Amino acid sequence: MSKIYQRETKRLEKCESNSFKNFPFFDELKKDDIEYLNSIAFNRKYSKKQIIYSPVISTGSIYFCKKGRIKISILSKDGREKIISLVNPGEIFGETFFLENKKGNEIACTIDECEVYEIDNNEFREFLGKTNLYHWFAYLIKNKINSYLENIEDLSFKDASQRVAAFLLRYSNSFGKKIGSQTFTKSFLGHLEIAQITACSRQTVSSFLEQIRTEGIIHFDRNKLVINDQNYLQKLAG
Repeated sequence: MSKIYQRETKRLEKCESNSFKNFPFFDELKKDDIEYLNSIAFNRKYSKKQIIYSPVISTGSIYFCKKGRIKISILSKDGREKIISLVNPGEIFGETFFLENKKGNEIACTIDECEVYEIDNNEFREFLGKTNLYHWFAYLIKNKINSYLENIEDLSFKDASQRVAAFLLRYSNSFGKKIGSQTFTKSFLGHLEIAQITACSRQTVSSFLEQIRTEGIIHFDRNKLVINDQNYLQKLAG
């Protein structure tokens, strides 16, 4: 298994009292409920390209991304990696283990330096019951399933260029900020990572990105993505 899938063990620290203020789905909680959530949550900090969990690093927890980006992947039998989702700050991940309560085949690996809050699955179930938030959690899972279905639809019905264009739009919508007619996204993924998400070859991704950069539709480097013409990119996505 790749070296990046080795996790450095770090000491857990209790979360600060205001730690969950940037997670929108906890906005309506009472002060006592927030304090209870803080009492069962722990903090981890991860360096870039560090594993949070994998099939050989089991987990009995659910996770909250406070800072940075995380990729969720699965490995094929021949060792190829397929990225199935990206996690933004303010989002939950690891819900597969929460629902099935058994070892899965997912790998959660940091893209940037990350700060993550971790809560034991059993304690989080107790929290959901205590606060009557199971309906919210079901809604969250429904949205994630819809996102996976959109990705499957892209893979099934779009050609390589359309898949990459559709990914750029989703990525900018998730991470970017619209300023005038442009959308700016701080930090960008490598061509190999985009290829793993879109089921394309790295060469195809590089060729398409360079083509639309030459045409002025986008601008990018390792530190940013700028979409200059979102309408035209939408047409390319099909």
